[in-house]
Amino acid sequence: MRRFGRRPLLAAALSLIAGAAGLTVSTPAQAEPREVPATGTFTVSGEAGEPLTGGNSYAFSTDAGDEMQLWGQDQEITVRVFGGWHLILVSGSDRPLAPGTYTDALGYPWPGPNPGLTLVGPNGPCDESVGSFTITDVVFAPYGYMEKLDASFEVYCDGAPVPARGEVHLTNPPAAPLLDPRATVADTGTIALRYGAATVHGTLTCRQAATLNINGAVTQGRVRIWFAATDVQCAPDQVVEWAATTTPVDGLRFRPGDAEVGAQVEGRDPFYDEYVQVDVGPTTVRLTPA
Repeated sequence: MRRFGRRPLLAAALSLIAGAAGLTVSTPAQAEPREVPATGTFTVSGEAGEPLTGGNSYAFSTDAGDEMQLWGQDQEITVRVFGGWHLILVSGSDRPLAPGTYTDALGYPWPGPNPGLTLVGPNGPCDESVGSFTITDVVFAPYGYMEKLDASFEVYCDGAPVPARGEVHLTNPPAAPLLDPRATVADTGTIALRYGAATVHGTLTCRQAATLNINGAVTQGRVRIWFAATDVQCAPDQVVEWAATTTPVDGLRFRPGDAEVGAQVEGRDPFYDEYVQVDVGPTTVRLTPA
Protein backbone atom coordinates (compact mmCIF):
# COMPACT_ATOMS: atom_id res chain seq x y z
CA MET A 1 0.00 0.00 0.00
CA ARG A 2 1.31 3.45 -0.88
CA ARG A 3 1.86 5.68 2.13
CA PHE A 4 0.54 9.21 1.83
CA GLY A 5 2.91 11.61 3.56
CA ARG A 6 3.70 15.30 3.25
CA ARG A 7 4.84 16.04 -0.31
CA PRO A 8 5.81 19.30 -2.00
CA LEU A 9 2.60 20.74 -3.37
CA LEU A 10 2.10 23.31 -6.12
CA ALA A 11 5.76 24.31 -6.12
CA ALA A 12 6.66 20.65 -6.62
CA ALA A 13 4.19 20.30 -9.46
CA LEU A 14 5.69 23.36 -11.12
CA SER A 15 9.18 21.95 -10.62
CA LEU A 16 8.08 18.69 -12.18
CA ILE A 17 6.69 20.54 -15.18
CA ALA A 18 9.78 22.69 -15.50
CA GLY A 19 12.12 19.74 -15.16
CA ALA A 20 10.29 17.81 -17.84
CA ALA A 21 10.53 20.81 -20.14
CA GLY A 22 14.19 21.45 -19.35
CA LEU A 23 13.51 24.80 -17.67
CA THR A 24 14.86 26.43 -14.52
CA VAL A 25 12.05 27.91 -12.47
CA SER A 26 12.00 29.79 -9.17
CA THR A 27 8.66 29.50 -7.39
CA PRO A 28 7.43 31.09 -4.16
CA ALA A 29 7.08 29.00 -1.04
CA GLN A 30 3.63 27.45 -0.80
CA ALA A 31 1.66 26.23 2.19
CA GLU A 32 1.76 22.48 2.59
CA PRO A 33 -1.73 21.26 3.47
CA ARG A 34 -2.43 17.88 4.93
CA GLU A 35 -2.54 15.53 1.98
CA VAL A 36 -4.92 12.60 1.91
CA PRO A 37 -6.00 10.17 -0.79
CA ALA A 38 -8.98 11.67 -2.58
CA THR A 39 -12.04 9.73 -3.73
CA GLY A 40 -13.45 9.89 -7.24
CA THR A 41 -12.49 9.74 -10.90
CA PHE A 42 -10.16 11.34 -13.43
CA THR A 43 -10.48 10.80 -17.20
CA VAL A 44 -8.58 12.17 -20.18
CA SER A 45 -8.62 11.25 -23.86
CA GLY A 46 -7.54 12.51 -27.24
CA GLU A 47 -7.87 11.72 -30.92
CA ALA A 48 -5.06 10.61 -33.20
CA GLY A 49 -2.44 13.35 -33.42
CA GLU A 50 -2.97 14.62 -29.87
CA PRO A 51 0.51 14.55 -28.23
CA LEU A 52 -0.38 14.36 -24.53
CA THR A 53 -2.57 11.28 -24.83
CA GLY A 54 -1.10 9.81 -27.99
CA GLY A 55 -4.65 9.37 -29.21
CA ASN A 56 -5.51 7.12 -26.27
CA SER A 57 -8.05 7.28 -23.45
CA TYR A 58 -7.20 7.06 -19.75
CA ALA A 59 -9.65 6.49 -16.91
CA PHE A 60 -8.75 6.43 -13.21
CA SER A 61 -11.10 5.60 -10.36
CA THR A 62 -10.50 5.10 -6.67
CA ASP A 63 -13.14 2.34 -6.79
CA ALA A 64 -10.70 0.48 -9.06
CA GLY A 65 -7.80 1.07 -6.67
CA ASP A 66 -6.27 4.10 -8.40
CA GLU A 67 -4.76 6.76 -6.14
CA MET A 68 -5.28 10.51 -6.53
CA GLN A 69 -4.83 13.69 -4.54
CA LEU A 70 -6.53 17.08 -4.61
CA TRP A 71 -5.38 20.32 -3.01
CA GLY A 72 -5.62 24.07 -3.65
CA GLN A 73 -5.87 27.61 -2.35
CA ASP A 74 -8.48 29.97 -3.80
CA GLN A 75 -6.65 30.75 -7.06
CA GLU A 76 -4.80 27.46 -7.67
CA ILE A 77 -5.91 23.84 -7.76
CA THR A 78 -3.74 20.80 -8.30
CA VAL A 79 -4.86 17.25 -9.07
CA ARG A 80 -2.30 14.48 -8.85
CA VAL A 81 -2.97 11.04 -10.30
CA PHE A 82 -0.59 8.23 -9.41
CA GLY A 83 -0.46 7.09 -12.98
CA GLY A 84 1.63 9.90 -14.42
CA TRP A 85 -0.88 12.77 -14.66
CA HIS A 86 -1.01 16.25 -13.11
CA LEU A 87 -3.68 18.87 -13.72
CA ILE A 88 -3.20 22.45 -12.51
CA LEU A 89 -5.91 25.11 -12.76
CA VAL A 90 -5.20 28.80 -12.10
CA SER A 91 -7.81 31.55 -12.01
CA GLY A 92 -5.78 34.49 -13.37
CA SER A 93 -6.14 38.16 -12.39
CA ASP A 94 -6.04 37.32 -8.67
CA ARG A 95 -9.65 36.21 -8.67
CA PRO A 96 -10.69 33.11 -6.69
CA LEU A 97 -11.63 30.00 -8.58
CA ALA A 98 -15.39 29.48 -8.57
CA PRO A 99 -17.98 27.65 -10.67
CA GLY A 100 -17.85 28.90 -14.23
CA THR A 101 -15.99 28.56 -17.53
CA TYR A 102 -12.45 29.87 -17.95
CA THR A 103 -11.37 30.41 -21.55
CA ASP A 104 -8.04 31.29 -23.19
CA ALA A 105 -6.27 29.41 -20.42
CA LEU A 106 -2.53 29.27 -21.05
CA GLY A 107 0.01 26.68 -19.97
CA TYR A 108 2.77 27.20 -17.47
CA PRO A 109 4.19 29.79 -16.67
CA TRP A 110 0.69 31.31 -17.04
CA PRO A 111 1.68 34.76 -18.34
CA GLY A 112 -0.46 37.86 -17.96
CA PRO A 113 -4.04 37.99 -16.69
CA ASN A 114 -5.20 34.83 -18.49
CA PRO A 115 -6.36 31.79 -16.57
CA GLY A 116 -3.83 28.98 -16.33
CA LEU A 117 -4.31 25.36 -17.36
CA THR A 118 -1.47 22.85 -17.35
CA LEU A 119 -1.92 19.16 -18.06
CA VAL A 120 1.09 16.92 -17.57
CA GLY A 121 0.98 13.40 -18.96
CA PRO A 122 3.28 10.42 -18.54
CA ASN A 123 5.56 11.86 -21.26
CA GLY A 124 5.72 15.33 -19.69
CA PRO A 125 4.02 18.68 -20.35
CA CYS A 126 3.57 20.76 -23.48
CA ASP A 127 6.05 23.45 -24.44
CA GLU A 128 3.07 25.70 -25.18
CA SER A 129 -0.64 25.13 -24.75
CA VAL A 130 -3.99 26.87 -24.71
CA GLY A 131 -7.34 25.59 -23.55
CA SER A 132 -10.32 26.10 -21.30
CA PHE A 133 -11.86 24.57 -18.23
CA THR A 134 -15.24 24.59 -16.55
CA ILE A 135 -15.72 24.23 -12.81
CA THR A 136 -19.15 22.99 -11.80
CA ASP A 137 -18.43 22.63 -8.08
CA VAL A 138 -15.50 23.49 -5.82
CA VAL A 139 -15.12 23.61 -2.03
CA PHE A 140 -11.97 25.06 -0.42
CA ALA A 141 -10.90 24.74 3.20
CA PRO A 142 -8.11 26.33 5.29
CA TYR A 143 -4.38 25.79 4.71
CA GLY A 144 -4.74 24.59 1.11
CA TYR A 145 -7.00 21.68 2.01
CA MET A 146 -9.85 21.07 -0.43
CA GLU A 147 -13.08 19.18 0.04
CA LYS A 148 -14.31 18.88 -3.53
CA LEU A 149 -13.71 19.56 -7.21
CA ASP A 150 -15.93 18.81 -10.21
CA ALA A 151 -14.48 20.14 -13.45
CA SER A 152 -13.94 19.47 -17.14
CA PHE A 153 -11.11 20.70 -19.35
CA GLU A 154 -9.60 20.69 -22.83
CA VAL A 155 -6.02 21.46 -23.84
CA TYR A 156 -4.47 22.09 -27.26
CA CYS A 157 -0.86 21.05 -26.84
CA ASP A 158 2.01 22.42 -28.97
CA GLY A 159 -0.25 23.51 -31.81
CA ALA A 160 -1.98 20.16 -32.22
CA PRO A 161 -5.18 20.36 -34.29
CA VAL A 162 -7.14 18.30 -31.75
CA PRO A 163 -7.31 18.72 -27.96
CA ALA A 164 -6.95 16.46 -24.97
CA ARG A 165 -10.23 16.47 -23.09
CA GLY A 166 -11.00 15.26 -19.61
CA GLU A 167 -12.99 15.45 -16.43
CA VAL A 168 -12.16 15.34 -12.74
CA HIS A 169 -14.58 14.49 -9.94
CA LEU A 170 -12.77 14.25 -6.62
CA THR A 171 -13.63 14.68 -2.95
CA ASN A 172 -11.57 14.66 0.23
CA PRO A 173 -12.89 13.91 3.73
CA PRO A 174 -14.77 16.87 5.23
CA ALA A 175 -12.47 19.51 6.65
CA ALA A 176 -12.16 19.80 10.42
CA PRO A 177 -12.62 23.14 12.17
CA LEU A 178 -9.46 25.08 12.85
CA LEU A 179 -7.80 24.18 16.14
CA ASP A 180 -8.36 27.74 17.42
CA PRO A 181 -6.79 27.36 20.90
CA ARG A 182 -7.88 29.96 23.45
CA ALA A 183 -6.25 30.24 26.86
CA THR A 184 -6.76 32.30 29.98
CA VAL A 185 -4.52 33.07 32.93
CA ALA A 186 -6.29 33.16 36.30
CA ASP A 187 -5.90 36.37 38.31
CA THR A 188 -4.66 34.47 41.38
CA GLY A 189 -1.58 32.33 41.90
CA THR A 190 0.53 30.97 44.75
CA ILE A 191 4.11 31.15 46.04
CA ALA A 192 6.11 28.42 47.72
CA LEU A 193 7.75 30.68 50.30
CA ARG A 194 10.65 28.31 50.93
CA TYR A 195 11.87 28.56 47.33
CA GLY A 196 10.09 31.67 46.10
CA ALA A 197 8.68 29.76 43.12
CA ALA A 198 5.34 30.90 41.70
CA THR A 199 2.54 28.67 40.47
CA VAL A 200 0.08 30.07 37.96
CA HIS A 201 -2.91 28.44 36.30
CA GLY A 202 -5.73 29.00 33.85
CA THR A 203 -7.97 27.39 31.26
CA LEU A 204 -7.61 26.18 27.67
CA THR A 205 -10.21 25.45 25.00
CA CYS A 206 -9.83 24.04 21.47
CA ARG A 207 -12.05 22.97 18.59
CA GLN A 208 -10.08 19.77 18.00
CA ALA A 209 -8.41 17.26 20.28
CA ALA A 210 -4.73 18.20 20.48
CA THR A 211 -1.66 18.14 22.69
CA LEU A 212 -0.38 21.67 23.31
CA ASN A 213 2.25 23.46 25.37
CA ILE A 214 1.74 26.65 27.36
CA ASN A 215 4.91 28.64 28.01
CA GLY A 216 5.36 32.01 29.63
CA ALA A 217 6.99 34.16 32.26
CA VAL A 218 6.09 35.61 35.62
CA THR A 219 7.44 39.12 36.16
CA GLN A 220 7.52 40.94 39.47
CA GLY A 221 9.68 44.03 39.57
CA ARG A 222 13.10 43.01 38.29
CA VAL A 223 12.42 39.32 38.75
CA ARG A 224 11.37 37.40 35.66
CA ILE A 225 11.31 33.60 35.59
CA TRP A 226 9.93 31.32 32.88
CA PHE A 227 7.46 28.47 33.26
CA ALA A 228 6.14 25.73 31.00
CA ALA A 229 3.05 23.53 31.05
CA THR A 230 3.83 20.77 28.56
CA ASP A 231 1.58 18.18 26.95
CA VAL A 232 -1.70 19.82 27.91
CA GLN A 233 -4.48 17.68 26.48
CA CYS A 234 -7.07 19.89 24.83
CA ALA A 235 -10.51 18.45 24.04
CA PRO A 236 -13.03 19.77 21.50
CA ASP A 237 -15.16 22.55 22.97
CA GLN A 238 -14.28 21.60 26.55
CA VAL A 239 -12.64 23.77 29.19
CA VAL A 240 -9.34 22.22 30.30
CA GLU A 241 -7.41 23.36 33.35
CA TRP A 242 -3.66 23.92 33.17
CA ALA A 243 -1.06 24.90 35.79
CA ALA A 244 2.67 25.54 35.81
CA THR A 245 5.35 26.41 38.35
CA THR A 246 8.42 28.54 37.74
CA THR A 247 11.77 26.83 38.13
CA PRO A 248 13.68 28.16 41.16
CA VAL A 249 16.63 30.38 40.20
CA ASP A 250 19.38 31.19 42.68
CA GLY A 251 19.02 34.70 44.01
CA LEU A 252 15.59 35.27 42.43
CA ARG A 253 12.45 34.93 44.51
CA PHE A 254 8.86 35.99 44.10
CA ARG A 255 7.07 37.59 47.03
CA PRO A 256 3.38 37.90 47.87
CA GLY A 257 1.72 40.60 45.81
CA ASP A 258 0.91 41.43 42.22
CA ALA A 259 2.89 40.07 39.25
CA GLU A 260 2.52 40.16 35.48
CA VAL A 261 2.03 36.87 33.63
CA GLY A 262 2.38 36.55 29.87
CA ALA A 263 1.90 33.20 28.14
CA GLN A 264 1.94 31.56 24.76
CA VAL A 265 0.02 28.50 23.55
CA GLU A 266 1.78 26.48 20.87
CA GLY A 267 1.44 23.17 19.08
CA ARG A 268 0.31 21.63 15.81
CA ASP A 269 -3.18 21.56 14.39
CA PRO A 270 -3.56 17.76 14.08
CA PHE A 271 -5.88 17.84 11.07
CA TYR A 272 -4.11 20.42 8.92
CA ASP A 273 -0.64 19.58 10.30
CA GLU A 274 0.10 23.29 10.77
CA TYR A 275 1.97 24.98 13.61
CA VAL A 276 -0.28 27.21 15.73
CA GLN A 277 0.84 29.87 18.20
CA VAL A 278 -1.38 32.17 20.27
CA ASP A 279 -0.27 34.86 22.74
CA VAL A 280 -2.10 35.27 26.05
CA GLY A 281 -1.97 38.27 28.36
CA PRO A 282 -0.19 39.94 29.99
CA THR A 283 -2.43 39.38 33.01
CA THR A 284 -2.07 40.84 36.49
CA VAL A 285 -1.96 37.96 38.96
CA ARG A 286 -2.16 38.24 42.77
CA LEU A 287 0.40 35.85 44.29
CA THR A 288 -0.34 34.53 47.79
CA PRO A 289 1.53 32.01 49.97
CA ALA A 290 0.69 28.40 49.17
